[in-house]
Amino acid sequence: PHRQGLRNIFNSLVPGGRAILLVPEGMGLYGELDRVLGHHRRYSRGEFCARIGEAGFHIEKVFGFNRATRPGWWFNGQVLRRRRFSRFQLALFDRFVWLWRKIDRLLPWPGVSLIVIARKPETAPGSEQA
Repeated sequence: PHRQGLRNIFNSLVPGGRAILLVPEGMGLYGELDRVLGHHRRYSRGEFCARIGEAGFHIEKVFGFNRATRPGWWFNGQVLRRRRFSRFQLALFDRFVWLWRKIDRLLPWPGVSLIVIARKPETAPGSEQA
């Protein structure tokens, strides 16, 4: 179904059009929090980029997003097996958003999400004709 979803996005774009795709990153993080959010899986950067390429897109940019929350996501989802974050945790996170924004790109681990900007080529083989 994910491959077909990418093909549907590809076919809905005009030639040269861009898609901004956000997916959960890192199967090692997959747990209760993901299931509650309706995630069926998490992706590695290489795997998702390969699927995007198979769908016919040219990848313009790939980056991890939200690195600062990875330790909390892992601890809550894998260790505590929680289905949601506590109000206290959310309030604490919100209080320090200014800090997370400053340090996020400096952290050495991947984010909890992967963002890909992909472009449909001007002449796309296999795309639907209008």
